[in-house]
Amino acid sequence: MKNDLRVKYKKIRNSIHSENLDNLIYNYIIGLDEFIYARDILIYYSINDEIDTLKLIKYSLEHKKRVFIPRCDDDMDFYLVKNLNDLVNGKFNIMVSKSSVNDYCNSICITPGICFDKAFYRIGYGKGYYDRFFNTYNGVKIGLCYDDCLIDDTYHDCYDIPVDIIVTDKGVKRYEKRKSNWIDFLFIFVFLLQHYVQMRLLQAYYLPMFLFQLYN
Repeated sequence: MKNDLRVKYKKIRNSIHSENLDNLIYNYIIGLDEFIYARDILIYYSINDEIDTLKLIKYSLEHKKRVFIPRCDDDMDFYLVKNLNDLVNGKFNIMVSKSSVNDYCNSICITPGICFDKAFYRIGYGKGYYDRFFNTYNGVKIGLCYDDCLIDDTYHDCYDIPVDIIVTDKGVKRYEKRKSNWIDFLFIFVFLLQHYVQMRLLQAYYLPMFLFQLYN
C-alpha cells in the first residue's frame, strides 16, 4: 500500500513541481515564528522534483542562522554548513556537509516527504532515516508538501513519527492533539460500568454452581 502511494504521488509531485509553488512555500516558511526564532535550521538539500530548499538555505545563512544538512551513513544526522562551499556530493548523489559538527540546539527540522496525511504522517523514500532520527530529536518538525500531495491516510506503521507542522503552497497546517472532553469521560465511564455489570452477573451465575459442586 505504501509503495503504491509512493509511486503515485511521486508522479503527481513531478507533474506539478514549479518554481511558483516552491516560492509560495518558501514565503510561508520564513514567516513562521518557529523559523524566525530558531537559532539552528536542520534542512535537506533538495534534488530533482523535491520542493526547493536552496533558496531557504541561502536565506538562513544570510540571516546568520546556523544551517545543518543531513548526511546518511548507517543512520542520519545533520552537520553544520557555514557556506555552500562546505557541501560535497554524498550518498544517493545528494549534497551533504563535509563538516563533523552537529551541535545543533534551539532548532527546527525542515523535512521532505512525497506525501503527508491528515494525521501529519509522511511517506518518504522508504529508508526510514527520518523516523529513526525523530526518535531522539526534540525540536519542531516541519514537513514540506504540495497541497495536491496531502492525502487522507498514509497507512503509517507503529514506528512512524508525525511532523508538527506541514507547509504547503496553500498555507500552514499545525498538528493539534485532540483534547479530551466530557463525552470522552462519559464513554469511558459507560465502558467501565458495562464491564463491572458483566463481571457481577458472571459471579452471580457461576458462584452458586461452584459452591454446589464444591459441597456435593
